[in-house]
Amino acid sequence: MRKEYKQLWDNQYGSNPVKDDRLTSVAQNWVNTLGKLDAGLIRLGLDNLHVRSNPGFPPNPSEFVALCYEMSFEPVIDEIFDYINRKSDDFEWTSQLAYNVFIKMQYDKLKGESSGVLYKRAERIHRAIDRSDLVPVPDPVKQIEQKPLSDVERKLNEFRLKINCQFMKSKVATGVIGDRIDNHELKQWMVEWYEQGRPNIGDFLKGKGVKL
Repeated sequence: MRKEYKQLWDNQYGSNPVKDDRLTSVAQNWVNTLGKLDAGLIRLGLDNLHVRSNPGFPPNPSEFVALCYEMSFEPVIDEIFDYINRKSDDFEWTSQLAYNVFIKMQYDKLKGESSGVLYKRAERIHRAIDRSDLVPVPDPVKQIEQKPLSDVERKLNEFRLKINCQFMKSKVATGVIGDRIDNHELKQWMVEWYEQGRPNIGDFLKGKGVKL
């Protein structure tokens, strides 16, 4: 951090982390914070420093922890829900992390769980998983003469993915995770959305009372 921010870091946290042969309170706070993170998360946090809105200002420990998780879980859960909703043997994983989180979710053994439960478990696994010990993603199994999706099937898959992700994000943000949208209700919404001429998904969800 000091190498990255130089004088800005010294001005905010001091130039020497040790005083009277002991870590300063500021340095000890950083040690305690970083001790809770694995090497992969710390690397991600350092990478995210360069793309945040105010890269020239040193973060405090809490801000750095947030950077370690920022822009990492959303793509993971989006890809996991994409895989679940497609149910396709030739699905091609783009994220090694997403694939490893999905494996640890044991989805095939617990298929009856709601999207809310799946979301929360994926989030817990994502925070705890050892990013230095990930298994490689498998090669997609190409099916012979696979029938392409129709426009309707493609649109319904897109709807299913977006409604799962958008609904769960809003509920997590408000601290309310429920099972209100089960498979039956989700199918009803999909039919209504299609019969209404496939309007903007965000507007449709707001009309259903989902706070985005």
